[in-house]
Amino acid sequence: MSTAKTLALLNCIIVTINFSWIILIDNSYFFGHSINSAISEYPTYLTPDAITFKIWSFLAANMILVGVLMYIASKNEQENARTLKKVEKIGNLLLLNQLFCGMSMVLKLNDQFILSVLCSAGCLITILLINRKIEIHKLVSNSITRYFIRLGFGVYTGWMIVIAAFNSVIIVTKYELISNSIEMFGLNLAILVAATIYAIYYTISHNLPAVSVVMAWGVFGILLKNMNSPFYIQPDMKPYLFILLAATVLSSAYSFYRCNVRRGAAVDFNENPPSIS
Repeated sequence: MSTAKTLALLNCIIVTINFSWIILIDNSYFFGHSINSAISEYPTYLTPDAITFKIWSFLAANMILVGVLMYIASKNEQENARTLKKVEKIGNLLLLNQLFCGMSMVLKLNDQFILSVLCSAGCLITILLINRKIEIHKLVSNSITRYFIRLGFGVYTGWMIVIAAFNSVIIVTKYELISNSIEMFGLNLAILVAATIYAIYYTISHNLPAVSVVMAWGVFGILLKNMNSPFYIQPDMKPYLFILLAATVLSSAYSFYRCNVRRGAAVDFNENPPSIS
């Protein structure tokens, strides 16, 4: 068995096991409570509504499909040489990423938020490294495998950025590092704005509308919580959340448009290559 095929099979197995495990623990099968209930013990301005965490199921389905498609592609090395090169470039990074991801969930459910945040940071860093290694910004062709690679890793990246934002403020709340509500509001808003700006930058620079879409989903979840059952009434976070939600939606639409333009240009080039006279 070739190195790429072995890696593809191993990645497929580990991703399937890990994300299935995450879905089970998020539905309170092992630790008696869900991820949402764990973070709700330490209310912040950025705590999202429970429905927000349903994205784990969508993310799991996408990443498992990516693993399966990569393994299927590895069975025909001649026809899928480019995909196999992507698998080889990923190497063991995806395995390390899944270790960080799984451990961050377990630690969070066991009230070890500092260690959980460190693992979440490791998860985000490794997914950014994977995106860089496979040059995800170039995968705009009409290939089904490339489409789901972009979708899966795009959603994963966006969700890790959202998690990095609200996990970091949980530590401040849990350990009562700030007692003044105005200062707490300012810190929460600053972290969310920074995360949103980075998500928009990453979306546009890497042609990944899924990142901003997921960031919009995260902001919407926070807005929903602040509208239905806010932990804090004043200062009011909602006006800022509406602005950030609009910004992420617009960046998603713009990036999607750019992807279509690039995809159309690539198709036109392949069908009508320039002549050499």
